[in-house]
Amino acid sequence: MKEVSNVLYQSLIAFLVLFIVSKILGKKQVAQLEFSDYVVGISIGSIAAEMSTMNDRPFYHFIIAMVVFGGLDLSITLLARKAHFLKTIFKGRPLILISNGEIIYKNLVKSKLDIKELIALCRDKGYFNLEDIAFCIFENSGKISILPLSSARPTTAEDLNIPNEKVSLPTALVVDGKAVKKELKKLGKDEAWLYKKLEIKTKQQLKDIIIATFDQATCKINVYKKNNNAKFYLC
Repeated sequence: MKEVSNVLYQSLIAFLVLFIVSKILGKKQVAQLEFSDYVVGISIGSIAAEMSTMNDRPFYHFIIAMVVFGGLDLSITLLARKAHFLKTIFKGRPLILISNGEIIYKNLVKSKLDIKELIALCRDKGYFNLEDIAFCIFENSGKISILPLSSARPTTAEDLNIPNEKVSLPTALVVDGKAVKKELKKLGKDEAWLYKKLEIKTKQQLKDIIIATFDQATCKINVYKKNNNAKFYLC
């Protein structure tokens, strides 16, 4: 029973330390892994797993090791900002796989990709024909960036001479049947205003709403109810 308690206790400590280190390193550790991030992520995860199950060593040894790996990754990131050559060494450099519509074979070899994998990555970006691509760059994160030919790029409002309209991020006024008072306060509104705009009178009617968002640019309130009926109201 004591061993089980130790595993539970050490697992909790490992999780907390791992969470803190990941927060310090930033979102890139879980979003776009580069070479050093990948190495550090695997190492810290392995240390945390050992810490959870090994009882023959003091647990703080594992914590020190995780902090050291996290500190190294953070140091590499800071140094790479100061010296470009260090960034190239530790992070690598983007490779141009397609230039002016032509495949750069030597860079394709350096990237450890074959042509089928390149085509699959392009399809994932929505380009099924390599002929539609002007430039394709293999980023340090392992993802590709594509600049299509002008004839293949999506039509924009500018192409159609449509004037640009002001845009804004929608604000959630109701989530899972509950009014978001913090957002209402930011808008200088109250629940009475919300009920009036949504044309409801009771909390039970409010509970039928999955989400209601407010768009300041269009002055529109979009409402999605449990019966799948979507409505909008002008404010």
